[in-house]
Amino acid sequence: WGADPRARNGRVHRDPALRVAVEAAEAFYVGRGQPPRFQVSERAAPVELRALLKRRGYREDARTDVQTAPLTGLAGRAAAEWVIEEAPIPGDRWWSIYSTVEQGSIRPAEGTDVETAFRGTLLRPSDPTIFVTASRDGETAAAGQGVAQGEWLGVQCLATLPKHRRLGAARTLMAALGHLGQDRR
Repeated sequence: WGADPRARNGRVHRDPALRVAVEAAEAFYVGRGQPPRFQVSERAAPVELRALLKRRGYREDARTDVQTAPLTGLAGRAAAEWVIEEAPIPGDRWWSIYSTVEQGSIRPAEGTDVETAFRGTLLRPSDPTIFVTASRDGETAAAGQGVAQGEWLGVQCLATLPKHRRLGAARTLMAALGHLGQDRR
């Protein structure tokens, strides 16, 4: 959900704690020079959140698929020809893949590039994080991020360059992240 710049803030919501949480998230983004954005999960978000965001002038602008699987189901499905590299922060090759794939769908604040927008928000979770890339024949083709959250491993920012799709790079990244998630439990 992204802010509609033509809209004004809506009225106070019935649940003050939810309103306060939304305002804190807005302040976080604004403090980093970025437009506020919310990723709303049908299963995890409070029922009132969509209505609150609409009243505050937000509109739905992109859908994300959320899937779950046991870590044991992810681990072990790697394609041998891919070389996986892990890092605690996103390096230049990681950024090259992610920003190339996402350039058309991400709309950071005017005058801000994708890397700057994401370094200040999405890619700074408070939970343990790992960044992975998949390369073959010396060419980096795919990138992803894993965030360990208790018994869960959140996988996000999974991106594969178009010419490398359907060759097992994403499956290999998911397997690597599955192993990492198992190791962190």
